[in-house]
Amino acid sequence: MKDTWKNRLLGVLAAAAMAVCLAGCGKDTDEGNKTVTPAAGGATVTAEVTPTEAPTPTPTVSVIKTYETAGRDDIYRVPVEELTKDRSVNDIKTCGEYALLWLSQAYFPGASENDEVEPDVFVLIAPGLGSGTASVKPDFMVGDYAVLADGTVLLMDQENHGIHVYDNTMKEIRVIPTDGVPMRTMAGVDSDGRILTVFSDEGRIIARNAEGSTTATVTYDPKIFLTMYLGEQGGKWWFYGYSEGDAVYVCAPKNGGEAERILADAGSLGPEFKSDYMLAGNLQQICRLKSTYFFFEPGAVTKGFAVPKMYTNESVEFLQREYMCVAAEIPAEDKTVMREYHLYDTRTRTISNGLRIDEIAKLEHLQARSVIGDGFVLLDAMYEDGEKAILAWDTRSNEEPIAGICDLAKDSLQDSLNAVMKELAEKYAIKIEPDAIEDDGSAASVGALLQELDFINAFVCAARNNPQTVYAKDGATVHPENMENNGEGGHYTFQPHVFSEIYLKEHGEKRRQAMFNYVDALRAGEDRFECYDLDTGHWCFGRLGYFFSLVGPIYTSAGDYKDGWMEICYKIPKEEYLRKQEEFETMICDILNDALRDDYSDIEKALALYEYMTENYTYDYEMLAHCTEWMEKQSGYRCLMEKTGICNEIAKLYQFLLLQVGVDAEESGGEALKAGDDSHAWVFVRIDGQGYLIDPTWGLTENREPELAYFLFTDEMRKTRDGFNPDSFDVGSCPSFEARRKYSFEADDDRYKALWNGKYIAMDTAENCIYYWDYQHNMQRFDYSE
Repeated sequence: MKDTWKNRLLGVLAAAAMAVCLAGCGKDTDEGNKTVTPAAGGATVTAEVTPTEAPTPTPTVSVIKTYETAGRDDIYRVPVEELTKDRSVNDIKTCGEYALLWLSQAYFPGASENDEVEPDVFVLIAPGLGSGTASVKPDFMVGDYAVLADGTVLLMDQENHGIHVYDNTMKEIRVIPTDGVPMRTMAGVDSDGRILTVFSDEGRIIARNAEGSTTATVTYDPKIFLTMYLGEQGGKWWFYGYSEGDAVYVCAPKNGGEAERILADAGSLGPEFKSDYMLAGNLQQICRLKSTYFFFEPGAVTKGFAVPKMYTNESVEFLQREYMCVAAEIPAEDKTVMREYHLYDTRTRTISNGLRIDEIAKLEHLQARSVIGDGFVLLDAMYEDGEKAILAWDTRSNEEPIAGICDLAKDSLQDSLNAVMKELAEKYAIKIEPDAIEDDGSAASVGALLQELDFINAFVCAARNNPQTVYAKDGATVHPENMENNGEGGHYTFQPHVFSEIYLKEHGEKRRQAMFNYVDALRAGEDRFECYDLDTGHWCFGRLGYFFSLVGPIYTSAGDYKDGWMEICYKIPKEEYLRKQEEFETMICDILNDALRDDYSDIEKALALYEYMTENYTYDYEMLAHCTEWMEKQSGYRCLMEKTGICNEIAKLYQFLLLQVGVDAEESGGEALKAGDDSHAWVFVRIDGQGYLIDPTWGLTENREPELAYFLFTDEMRKTRDGFNPDSFDVGSCPSFEARRKYSFEADDDRYKALWNGKYIAMDTAENCIYYWDYQHNMQRFDYSE
C-alpha cells in the first residue's frame, strides 16, 4: 500500500474525528509487509485472548528503575528504538501497566501529497518489559486504537471497517468485522474489554467481545451526535455529544436496552463555564475558569468540588482516569519562560511537585502525554540535537494535599466561598470584598457564586507564587473591589445640567444655558423654553440634545421660534413622555449607585463605568447592517434601554454617565487609515488634567474581565495599533485636528501603558492600585497613584 501525505492527512483527520477516552490503545501483525519486534522479558504469545476487567495495577519503583535515569531521581528514560528524529509521537494510550504509542513520520515543508512516507508504527511498552518493546507497521489506515490491561491491542481499519486484534507481542489474532461502519463511527473499550461501536446515523451502540461476538445492543435518540466515550460508572457506559445545540451525556446500560439522555448543564451557568473533559474514573464534568477547576457530576452543577490552580495560567495537558496533568508557563532566572508540570490526583485530592523542562539536561521540548500505572506520567521529549525519547516521571513520592479545595456537595456554595475568603485572610492577610450575591437556586446565581470563588482563588494563586503582587505597602490588607452589586454603592442623584468642556469652548455660555433651559422644560412637561436664537434652538433638539439630554430628542421636535422662546412639539402624549424621562433618570442613577462609591476619584469612576459598560452591554450587529437606513433610531438612549448598540451609541451613553459624575468626556471618532474600513467612535476624557481615549465598544466582553487595551490609551495607539487617522478625529463639534490642538484636546500621555496588555481583575481604592491579568495570565498590580 502506498502511503502518501494525502492519505496520512486523511488518517489523522479520521482519528481526530473519532477521538475517544479509551481504556487502551491498538497494535499490528507480523504478516505481509508488517514488522514485529518481539517483546523482551519472554512475553507470552496467546492464541486466544479473553480480556478481563481492567485492574488498577501499581507499578513498583524497582521496575521503573530498570530504565535509564534522565536528569532527576524520579525521571526515567524508556527506550523506544522506533522513535527516531524523523518519526514523532502522534498519540499515546495506556491501560494498567501498558502503553501503546502511535508514531508517525513528521511532516516536512515542501512535501507533496504523492510523496511516499515511512509507514506509521505502533509500539507497545510496559514497565515489566524492561528495555524491550513490541511494534508493528499496519498496512491499513488506522482510525482508532486501544490497549487492554493484559496487553491486548485493538486497531480499527478506517477504510475497510474492521477491528484488528493483537496479543502483547503484537501478533495478530483475528479481525472483527464492523459491518461497514461509517467513517465518523467511533469505538471505545470498556473495563470488561468489550469493544463499543457507535452507529451515529442509526442511534445504536453495539458491544462486542474480543472474539467478535455481540454481547449487548443499546439504542438512543439518533438526533444526538455522540463525540466521545467517557468511561463507565454504575453499570453504565457514558458518552458525550450534542443535540440541537445542547451539550448532553448519554448513559447506556451495559447489559443493553435504551440509553438515557442527560443535559450537560454547566453551560447554563454562564459563557465561561464550558466543559472541556470528563474524568473516566469518577465521571466528573470539568470546567476551567481563570484560577479554578470545577468538577461537576453529570447534570448536577452543585455536586462536585472546586480546585484552585497552582498558577492562573495553567493549561490542561491531558485528563485520564483520576488524573489531570497540567502545565504552566513561568519565568526562569534568565528571563526565559519555562513550562512547569503538575499532576492532580482527584481521587486522593493531592498534587505532585513540579517538573520543569530545564531540570533535564539538554532538553529542547517536553510534553506530558499520558499516565501509566498508578501515577507515572509519560512525557514526549526532544533533545537539543534532535534526538527523541519517552520519559517516565514517577509522581507518587511527592504528593501533597491540594490547598483550598472546596467540596461543593458537602457545603453550600456560600459556605464554600466564605471558607476560601477566611483561608485567604488568615493565611495571606488578604481580605476580599466579593459581590453580595445570594444563592436563590437559579443557574445565574450559582454561576455568579462560582465566579466569585474563581475570583478569590486568583488571589490565592498570586499570593502563593508571587506575594509581592498582592500584598499592599507596609503590610496593609488588600481590599480588591469587583464593583458590581457590592451593596456599598454611592448616593448619586441625577444631574440634569451636564455639558462638556469642549462644547462650552466651541459654543459658548449662551448656548449651554439654552440647552439647560430645554432640559428643565422637558422635565417639567412645558411646551417651550427660552432660547436666544433659532439656530441655537435647533442645536438643542439636535446634536446638543443627543449628547446632553439623550431622551429629549427622541420624543420631541422643534416648533416655532418667537420672541426668544422655542416651541417644543411632543411626538408622544406628554404624560407618557414624563414617565419615560423619569424612568431614564432612575436607570442612570441605578447604574451610578451600583457601579460607583461616593469617594471614587476620576480614574476610579472612569474604570468602574468602563467595566459596567463592557460587561452589561452587547454590540448590535443588526443595527450595524442597517446603520445608514436606521440612522434616526441610533442614540445613547436606545443603547441604555435595550443594552445594545453600535459604537456611536455606546460612546454617547458612556460619556453621559461620566459627565453625570463630574468627569469631563466627549464622544470622539475618526476615519480608518485603510480605504474601505469603517469609521469608528470612542470617548475622549480628561483625567487629572491629561487627555486620554477610552473605547467601551472594543472593550465589550462576555465576562467580568474587559480588555484594558482600550482604557486610557493615546492618539498614537489609536493610529499605529488600531488604524485610525488622528488628523480626522472629531471631538465635540470640532472635526479637525487643528481645532483639537487649539483647545488642547489631544491624548498623548502614556502613563497607563502597562495596562494595555492586560485584562481587568479588580480595583483597590484604598491602595490606589489596579489588578489585572497580563498576556501570560499572571496577576499583576498597577499603582495609579504614581
